[in-house]
Amino acid sequence: MPAPNNLAFFKETSPLITKANELYYFIIIDAGSSGSRLRLYTAKKNNHNLMSNLEEFYDNSVSPGLQDISSQELETYLTQLFDGLSTALESLSITKADQVSIPLRFYATAGMREINPATQNQTYTETTAWIQDHFDFTDIEAKTIPGEQEALYDWLAINYLNDAFESGSQPAAIFDWGGGSAEVAYTTKDESGPSLFDITLGGATYRVAADTWLGVGQDWAREQYLDHEGCFPIDYPMPDIRYYPGDLTSCQENVYNPFLTNAGMHNTALSNSAEKQTMHLVASFYYLNDALTNQHENTPASGAFDITAFNNAANEFCATPWPTIQEQSPYKDDSYTNTYCFGAAQLDGMYKATQLNDITKGYELLTTKKINGTSVTWPIGVVNQLLTGAVFTQLPTPTDSSSSSSNTPFPTNTAYITAIAVGGIMFCLGLVLLGAKNAKNVLKAADSVSFWKKGHDDQNAEALHQGLLQQEGNDDDVENNRGNTSRGTTPHNQIS
Repeated sequence: MPAPNNLAFFKETSPLITKANELYYFIIIDAGSSGSRLRLYTAKKNNHNLMSNLEEFYDNSVSPGLQDISSQELETYLTQLFDGLSTALESLSITKADQVSIPLRFYATAGMREINPATQNQTYTETTAWIQDHFDFTDIEAKTIPGEQEALYDWLAINYLNDAFESGSQPAAIFDWGGGSAEVAYTTKDESGPSLFDITLGGATYRVAADTWLGVGQDWAREQYLDHEGCFPIDYPMPDIRYYPGDLTSCQENVYNPFLTNAGMHNTALSNSAEKQTMHLVASFYYLNDALTNQHENTPASGAFDITAFNNAANEFCATPWPTIQEQSPYKDDSYTNTYCFGAAQLDGMYKATQLNDITKGYELLTTKKINGTSVTWPIGVVNQLLTGAVFTQLPTPTDSSSSSSNTPFPTNTAYITAIAVGGIMFCLGLVLLGAKNAKNVLKAADSVSFWKKGHDDQNAEALHQGLLQQEGNDDDVENNRGNTSRGTTPHNQIS
C-alpha cells in the first residue's frame, strides 16, 4: 500500500471537547504576506455536530506582513495587533480565568513560507512567550501553515457560509488569490492524485482536492515586473522618467502567461477532475472586478463574474492616460489604482490557465466578498475544524512509495540536476557581469526560475539556494533570503 504524502501538517495539538448548543470563543490570527489580522469569533455546535451561529465579534489588523518584522520589532508589532482585545473580552464578560479555555491560533501563510525554518521557529517561540506574558491563554499554537491547509480551511469556510453542510447540497469550490500565493479547493471524484483529501464532518465525507501556488499572489508577482512597459496605464511615470504605453495584451502575452507557466499553473486543467460546481473567486479576484468592471460602485457582496466584461473594462482602463485616471472619482483616492493593469493581466491568465469556465459550466462563477454579511476568510475554517473535530485524511498519490526518494510526479534526480545547472549558470554569469560583490542579485535571478515553481519543487529549489548561499559566504542578509523555503518532513496524514 503506497504511503501517504509527507506534507507534515494538519495535526491539531489540542483538539477541543465541545458540547452541542453551547457558545464557544476562538481567537484566530491570519498572519498574511501583507499584514496580520486578529479575529475574535463566537460559535456553537448543533445536534448534527456542525458549526452554527458563527459571529465575528472583534477584529484588528496591522501591517506589514510578519515576515518583514525583525526580532527587535516583534514586541511592538504584537502590541499593536492585540490592542483592544482585552477590552473586547471584558465586554463579553470573559475573565482571565476564562481565557484558559479559549483556543488561540496564530497561523501564518505565504509570507512566512519563504522564511528559513530557524527564523520561523524563533519568531513563533517569541510570539507565544509574548502572548503568555500579556494574557492567560494556554491553548496557543503559532506556526506557518502550508498552502494546501489554507485551501482546505477556505473550503470549510465557504461551505459553512453557504449552508452546504447543513442542507446537504453540492459543496462549492473556492479560489483564493492573495498577496503572496493562490489556493484552490474543490470536490472531486478522483480516487488518487496529488493533494487529495477526505474531509469527514458531521457524519459525511467529502473528497476535496486542494492546490496552492506560492509566488503568484498579486503583490509578489507584480514586484517582478515593475519595469515592464505594458503593465501600467498609458503615461504612468516611473522613477527613471520613462512613461508607459499601457498595453494589456502585451502584458498578458509577454509577461504574465510565461510567468504562470514557470509557476506550474498553466494547463492545470482542474476541470479534468473537478465535479461541476459553483466556484467563489475571493480576495484579489473580488477587488479587481469591483475596481474595473464596476468602478467601485454597487458591486454585490457575491455576484456573477463575466470574464468578457472584465477584460473589456480592463482594456479601456489601461488605455486611459494616467493623468485622466487620477482625476476620475472612483480612482483618485484609491492607492491601488496603479496596480490594476497588471492585476487584470494576472486575473485573465489564471482564468485561462485553470480553465475556470470548464469547471463551472452549468454552474455559477462568482466574485465573493461576503455571504449573509460575513466576510469569506479561511480562519472561519479553523474555527469549524476546532469546534466540530473535522478530520482531514490525505490520500496517497500513484507515485507514493515508502521507499521512494521523492513524492513528486517528476524524477527527483532530473529536477535536481536541472536546478543545479540553472543555478550554476546564473551564478557564473553573475560573477562575470556583476562581480562577486553582487552575488545577492544572482540569487534573485535564480528566484525567477526556481522560487515560483509549484509546491512539489520546493525541495529542489531549496537545494539550489543552499548551494548559492554557500558561495555567498557570511553575508549578513543570508537569513532573510526569500528563496530559502522548506516544507516539513514529519509524516502526518490526519487532521483531527
